[in-house]
Formats: sequence, C-alpha cells, structure tokens
Amino acid sequence: QHSSKQEAAARKKLAAKMSAGLAGFSEDKPEPVPQEALRAPMADLGTVSNMTDVSVEAAEAAKNRLARLEAAAAGERPLPEPTYTDFESFRAKAMKRSQTYTMAAERSRKQTEASQRSVRLDWLRQGHTGHLEDFTSVLEEELHDIQAQEAEQKQAECDDLVGTGSADMDDMDEMD
Repeated sequence: QHSSKQEAAARKKLAAKMSAGLAGFSEDKPEPVPQEALRAPMADLGTVSNMTDVSVEAAEAAKNRLARLEAAAAGERPLPEPTYTDFESFRAKAMKRSQTYTMAAERSRKQTEASQRSVRLDWLRQGHTGHLEDFTSVLEEELHDIQAQEAEQKQAECDDLVGTGSADMDDMDEMD
C-alpha cells in the first residue's frame, strides 16, 4: 500500500509537471456557446425567396460570362457599352471635339493658302512670268501622293485600334 501511494504521488507529480507547460492557454478563451443557440431557427420565407433571387442572378451572370468567354475564344469582340448617362455632358464633350476639329481644319486651310501664295510670289520674284500651273502641278501631285500615304497609314492604325476594342474609348478620353 505504501508503494502504491508513492506511485500515485509520483504520477501526480509527473502530471503536474506535464500540465505546467499548458498554463495560460485557456485564460482568454471565450465561454462555449450553449447547444440551444447552435440550433438554427426555422428560416424566414422572405429570406429564402431572396436567396433564390440571388441564385438566379448568379446563374445568369455565369451564363453571360461563359458566353463572353466563348465569344472571346472565337475572336468576336462585343461592342463597348456606352458609359454616358448624362446627355448634356456628352453633348458638351462632342461639341468641344467638333470645335477643336473645326479650328484645326481652318488653321490647315489658312496654312495651305499661305503656302500657295508663297509659291506664287517666289515664282514671280524669280522672274518667271508664265506657266505657273506647270510648276505647281508637279508640287500638287507630290502633295496628293503624300496625303494618300498618310491616309493609308491612318486607316491601318484605325484597323489596329478597332482590333483592340476598348482602345477607342481610351483615345476619346485622352482627347478631353
């Protein structure tokens, strides 16, 4: 009996040493939730109907996403959705762009007229009295060739931009 008491005391001492390392772990532990609180009450019918609406919307969004991915894989690009909700601000931006274009076209026309006058004056100053049209026709042909090349380059750039999709909208925003 004495040895069994000593064994019990030794086990107790060993258990105390083993549990000494665990001290402090449960000090900030919250109280356990009672089992009754874990049982869910019967769902409200309005909540259930809202959940089905959300699931229908999620299914539609998934179908739209799948269709969009399939179209992208096939090389089709959807048209961008218009983002202007305020017609007046859109109109103001369009008018500003139109005025900017009109001013640039007017400036270009004035420069063209000034260069034509300059060519005539140079022609007359050099002592030539006639056949200005022969001289200018060569220059005009060269000008038309340059303009045609620029137009082809711009068309190629436009084709590239159309191929990238949303780059058109970015360019329009940069104009503002």
